[in-house]
Amino acid sequence: MNKLLSLLLVLLFTQSCSFKPMLADKSYNFKFVNIKFEGDRNINQILNQELKDISKGKKEYDIYFKTKKNKEIVSSNAKGDPEKFRLEISLDYNLIFNGDTLIKNSVSKESTYNNINDKFELSQFEKNIIKNLTKELFQTMLMSVTAIDS
Repeated sequence: MNKLLSLLLVLLFTQSCSFKPMLADKSYNFKFVNIKFEGDRNINQILNQELKDISKGKKEYDIYFKTKKNKEIVSSNAKGDPEKFRLEISLDYNLIFNGDTLIKNSVSKESTYNNINDKFELSQFEKNIIKNLTKELFQTMLMSVTAIDS
């Protein structure tokens, strides 16, 4: 009974307030006209595609970003073979409007993971980690742009 009452109260409060996730509507009033980048090619391709996908508004921004990927061995076994890796992706970006820099920011995300004996599977796993970390960095960048634009 207590769980039912709690559930009812949660539903009542979430439905009565106009809660809406910040990035849920996916319609932005800005677009990126000039996108310039340097650094890791794969990460830049993901970011560039994400930026082009949301560029549909009227307000025009230029953006420059630089990416860097760093993979290091965290721990090794007695034979010296790696057991754990740490992958860090850093992103430095500048948002420019009419020649003025509005945002100059640096963010980074990292992930630690275990080694896999199958090198192909490890490679695919790392590609997936890179894609996920890059999308997290994109969301962070997008939130700062949306905060400036609103």
